[in-house]
Amino acid sequence: MKYEQRKSYILERLEGRDFVLINDLIDEMSASPATIRRDIVKMEQEGVIRRSRGKLFLHSQKKVPKFFLRESMQDDEKIRIGKKAAELVEEGDTIIIDAGTTALAFAQQLRNFRMITVLTNSIPVAYSLGDTDIDTYVCGGYQEDMALVDESAVSYFENRRVKKAFLSASGVNGEIGLSVTSTLQMSVKKKMAECADKVYILLDSSKFHITGICTFLDFSEIDGLVTSRKITDQKLLDRLQSLGVELYYSDL
Repeated sequence: MKYEQRKSYILERLEGRDFVLINDLIDEMSASPATIRRDIVKMEQEGVIRRSRGKLFLHSQKKVPKFFLRESMQDDEKIRIGKKAAELVEEGDTIIIDAGTTALAFAQQLRNFRMITVLTNSIPVAYSLGDTDIDTYVCGGYQEDMALVDESAVSYFENRRVKKAFLSASGVNGEIGLSVTSTLQMSVKKKMAECADKVYILLDSSKFHITGICTFLDFSEIDGLVTSRKITDQKLLDRLQSLGVELYYSDL
């Protein structure tokens, strides 16, 4: 994992919180403690964060939605993943697209469709489809990092039924399932998955090196995983194959 990817994760953990414990980051991230501490020093020098007594704080002047920071990272990879995932969509489909920069890259590949319906909790996804022929529906809810979350959003998806859901994740929890750093987004993602006949996960390569706080889906609950490069973790690969999860690689 590169510095910019680790930086993105640290900022993601800090957004909306008073502080994050440095030891928690060390436990969650796959990089060595020394590497993470060097990253923290560098981020301090950049003026992004400050630290005190084992805690990290986000500088208030830097509290723009972290979505826009992540959107600029791994652009090309996310676009390629989005194009590959778009091959799974057919005219006439009703689909869910959740929040996240990879999900947005996917949504932007659908602009030429004429007869699909999209349900989303993502403000950028809805905006990006606003001038197309796609029927787009947006749930209500509390806005967190350009995503609409809370019980209102969960309730919106309660009685919906769609053919396919395309969801993103903050990380992978070993061979168990998919994780996210926000408990609010976790509830919405779980409900979205329950709505769909088929569930596809969109993951850029950095997510395989991150473990989020909340596991929102077991791998047994998904039908396909779209990423860029071949998965090299043999235990994870064995689990996915044993469950019949289809793997789609954009770069092969």
